[in-house]
Amino acid sequence: MSNKLKFHQPPQHSETSNQEVGNQGLFDTQFGPLFDKQKEPREEHIENKGLEKRKVVKTEGRAKKSKASGSRSGQAPPGQGHRRVGGGQEDEFDRVIAMLQSIRKTLETLVRLTPRVVPQELHPSIGQSWHRADEGFKTAIATLQDKTQRVELNSELEAAGFTGEMLDMKETSLNYHMARVDKAILTYNNNETMLEKFVRWIKPGFKVMNSVLGSLSTIPGVEVGKEIKEHLESAYEVVETGQVE
Repeated sequence: MSNKLKFHQPPQHSETSNQEVGNQGLFDTQFGPLFDKQKEPREEHIENKGLEKRKVVKTEGRAKKSKASGSRSGQAPPGQGHRRVGGGQEDEFDRVIAMLQSIRKTLETLVRLTPRVVPQELHPSIGQSWHRADEGFKTAIATLQDKTQRVELNSELEAAGFTGEMLDMKETSLNYHMARVDKAILTYNNNETMLEKFVRWIKPGFKVMNSVLGSLSTIPGVEVGKEIKEHLESAYEVVETGQVE
């Protein structure tokens, strides 16, 4: 009995526990950071996913608010509500359409302006021919609005400089000069001195209109509008040369 007791092994709980703690510490030292790094992206992904969800909800709310606001204030003039850099082909077509509509409206105002600017000999024929120019502009606008034709017209617009930065420049220039023409019309009277100033003020606007219409002349209907514009411009220049009746 004594020999058996002599060689009896004592419990190793404390030693095993210490060894396990030591091994666990070594395990954490060698592999802990690796597992921590694996956990971090997952936690970050979950956090980011929640942030994205919040962003989507916020954006949708803004879109609904904007839509509701637009319905109260009315629609923007054609093309103006679509303007944005890099907006794509649909946006570019809408902006070109808005440019043609602006030119058409301004030319009609100048043709029908009273007291008249155009000399008496020319005024009746230009006035009677305006409906042809108006039909030409409407034909061109309808062509640009036709989505089936936009595929073919896209290359023509690009070649004519009605895409990207060139479109931005032309659109900005036209809007600037049309605004000056509109302002001149509001202050117009047929006093001889003021009449000559009026013609000089709108002359840059004629040049910009000619540039835009000339670049778009391959689109059906534009050429007719351009012809009327040139004859109207020549009639206005008679006043600038001092050959007033």
